[in-house]
Amino acid sequence: MGIRTSSTLCCSPEQQSINLTTSIDISAMQVLDDEPLIHSLEDNPNTSLKSERMTIAFKPFSNIIHLSKQETQIWPCILELIPPISLERQSLDIVYVVELSSLLTPAWLNSIKKCVWYSLTQLNKFDRVSIVVFTHNAVKLCPLTTVCKENQSKIYNTFRNLEGSGGSNLIEGISMGLNVLSHRRMCNSIAGLVLFTRSQQNGNNINELLLNHGISTNFFVHAFGLGDHNTESISNLCNETEGNYYNIPHPLSLFPAFGSCLGELLSLYAEYIKVNIELIRSVIPISLEKIYLSQSYAISGKSLEICSILSVLPCSQVSHPCFHLKLLKAIVKYKIIATGEEIKEETIFEIQVFSHDSEYKLAETFGDTILCMFRYKFADLLYEILFEEFNKAIQQLREFSESISGLEDLGWVLQMKEELANYENLLRLGWNQALRSRMICSMQGFMNKSLFYVSDFQTDIQVEQQKICKEISEIMKNSIRAE
Repeated sequence: MGIRTSSTLCCSPEQQSINLTTSIDISAMQVLDDEPLIHSLEDNPNTSLKSERMTIAFKPFSNIIHLSKQETQIWPCILELIPPISLERQSLDIVYVVELSSLLTPAWLNSIKKCVWYSLTQLNKFDRVSIVVFTHNAVKLCPLTTVCKENQSKIYNTFRNLEGSGGSNLIEGISMGLNVLSHRRMCNSIAGLVLFTRSQQNGNNINELLLNHGISTNFFVHAFGLGDHNTESISNLCNETEGNYYNIPHPLSLFPAFGSCLGELLSLYAEYIKVNIELIRSVIPISLEKIYLSQSYAISGKSLEICSILSVLPCSQVSHPCFHLKLLKAIVKYKIIATGEEIKEETIFEIQVFSHDSEYKLAETFGDTILCMFRYKFADLLYEILFEEFNKAIQQLREFSESISGLEDLGWVLQMKEELANYENLLRLGWNQALRSRMICSMQGFMNKSLFYVSDFQTDIQVEQQKICKEISEIMKNSIRAE
């Protein structure tokens, strides 16, 4: 396993004085009852303090640029960051925040309980789990507890028999969950708050809580919006910490989505990724139009793609018919979670350029770069039409659909085309909350390559976790039929 720091204090004195404007007794929330991390680096003297760095490479649209005398050429270029595939992982502190309102039917609660129990079987003694439930008020059923075999049933039994009743005060639940993490005496490397809710509550106050959470470790909020819920507030909650938002329309859809979410938490590699791409002063007329960067963290074995869209303007005269050009410079900074090592790397992209009237070899184009550009453009389109009148939104969807009609129907491309057709049909009925919810989830999924139902976007760990979840779901459904 990775580094497990047994003496790291979670909060500085400044972080202890968090002002949460809720009705909960703050002194009760700040009880330091998390179990200590008794396993440290000394338990494994073979653990290395060095980690492999990411591989950084440019993936251009083509191997050459052939200048045109009259036409402007759209020329995408991908900067790909590839984290190493690691057999080791960092230890987790996970707080499950579960709504127990009257809206949570037995079918929903059974699916949530199945997710929690499954995670307990996948975690180990170096990880800790806490469970918070909320209705009108929030209750911490279980403090952060090490997930050794002896504690698995102890943790699960704290809420296995609870049923839904009462209201849904999401702010109370989030406040309690954040306090569990911000008032730890010691911390694991990664902290996650996993939310299950059908709340319709406005999220303005929730965002204020997140801005002042005082959590000093790598922190993510992953939220599962169940059935009808306030899409905007719950998805924004995830955006603030770069976590994933999952729109779950039916209880049977929850377990496979959870498998992908858990797989991501189990394979985090780097954080605080900052990428600066700039156009080097050029002798040809070219401009850098747009850069798409989806997230600031990296998952082991899962490439992170930064898409630059360049415009090569018409050019009638250059000094040489053929020459090499240093086109782009990229500076990449990130922090490896396992070691805390801060990395800074720089790379230059150089390409061969041919004038419009020169004889040149046939250009080789790279399909992956084109597909990546369309993936980002699709996510961008979904964001734009969320704010459009539905007739205009339909027209924009139709135009984009025509632009990708020539792409081969494989993997996520087929999924994208199906999404386009579905959205166009659904929009004819006008905007509604369920449609906006689905569209936001799709937008974030294509931007971050995190769609749990598209295997192209998942790491091996995520695929494995989701496969196991699906198999368990089938066994449970068959056993119910047998009864």
